[in-house]
Amino acid sequence: MTISRKLSLFIYLVSALCANTDVNHIIVYLNGETETVLIDSLNKDWIYYKPNQFDESKIVSTEKVYFIYNDFNRMFYYGWHLKTNMNNIEHRTGHMITVNNDTIPYKDIQFNYHMIKPEMLVTAPNDTAFYVPFLDIRKVESDFTILEYGAQRGFVWSSALFFLFKGFSSDFIPQMSIIGVDSTGSTYPWVSYMVPLSVYSTMIWDYYFKKNTIYFNPNMGNVHYGRSMYIFSLSHIITSKNMRLWRRFTKSKFGRKVLSFIEMKKR
Repeated sequence: MTISRKLSLFIYLVSALCANTDVNHIIVYLNGETETVLIDSLNKDWIYYKPNQFDESKIVSTEKVYFIYNDFNRMFYYGWHLKTNMNNIEHRTGHMITVNNDTIPYKDIQFNYHMIKPEMLVTAPNDTAFYVPFLDIRKVESDFTILEYGAQRGFVWSSALFFLFKGFSSDFIPQMSIIGVDSTGSTYPWVSYMVPLSVYSTMIWDYYFKKNTIYFNPNMGNVHYGRSMYIFSLSHIITSKNMRLWRRFTKSKFGRKVLSFIEMKKR
């Protein structure tokens, strides 16, 4: 064996003995709290992990996790709330605060959603464009056009509640002289005030709680976010619950029998 091969073998053995092969993962929860762990596995519903310096495995629902990255600053998991928040602030003006407390104004922002190393494409007020790594950003404060989502929620909630309790009865009739309806139903004046009031209330709520501010990297200094990144969405709750029940059913012994029976009937 030549000297160079012996030296290469020696370096390899030393590297193998000294290297720490475990990759730490940082779980970021919806309030900005972080936990450094070793992730065993994950699926659409659950994340299985071991906290550092503990051998006991734990489990957490994916609905409670904002995102996960590793100690090489590589993205490992996107939560639904993070994706929705990023969608909400795209193509709006505002400014971002970096983890070093630098302020960067922008007139447009886009996300590339890269799974390993996500970045933001930022267009500055002078029309220059540049990329900013996702984990370099502490928070983004967009303009208040984002309150449109509050207005949508207010309209949907008030309208849905009204039709739920009143139904499509003849009491709910707006005046439409063009088709021969010369008076309104008894409940129409009430709903004509309720919907705008609900819309303005949700917009004021979002303004007061600064829903235009979206947080990202919590700085790993036990500094939580200024607010929770949880987004209430009735449609998402219903859909996610139904999908979880369906996946649990398909994995059960009874569910597999039912599905195989249905498959046999199709043939």
